[in-house]
Amino acid sequence: MKKKYYSFVILLFFIGIFLFIGLTQLMLLDSIEQAEDKFITALVTGNLEEAKKHADGKVLWHLNSATLPKAKLESIKTSVVAYSNNWAQVDTKVEFSANGINDVGWYRVELAKTGGWKVISIRQTDCPLFGKGNKISEQDLESIKRVFANYMDKVKTNDFQNIGKCLAGTAR
Repeated sequence: MKKKYYSFVILLFFIGIFLFIGLTQLMLLDSIEQAEDKFITALVTGNLEEAKKHADGKVLWHLNSATLPKAKLESIKTSVVAYSNNWAQVDTKVEFSANGINDVGWYRVELAKTGGWKVISIRQTDCPLFGKGNKISEQDLESIKRVFANYMDKVKTNDFQNIGKCLAGTAR
């Protein structure tokens, strides 16, 4: 009976350790994503002082001499690619609008823990085309066809003034 009791206590101890480690990792990932979201939100909405609070190193240096245009943030999607207790790399998709035009950007953001998580590097990347379940719906496919046809019409008629309305991200 004593042997079963000790085995049960040891099992509970290890379950507790695994739960603690798992929760600690989830809290770490959450704090990384929150810091990155606050930085991107401040950057997109033109809140320079708030962006500086979440930046360090070269990014902070650039922000100290920058003026930021204002846009409306539509959405942020993040994916922590790699991390440790003091460093993280996050892939980010940012959708925003300005002057009645919607746009999207994809970024690789690096953060360091220097008195809290701060952005130390941000680099624009191409749209990632990977993963499972990337099937395009019929409705989206029709929308893509319309935008592409509109783009081609603007190219044919040399309407370069309005061609940007058909573009997004790095193509803009």
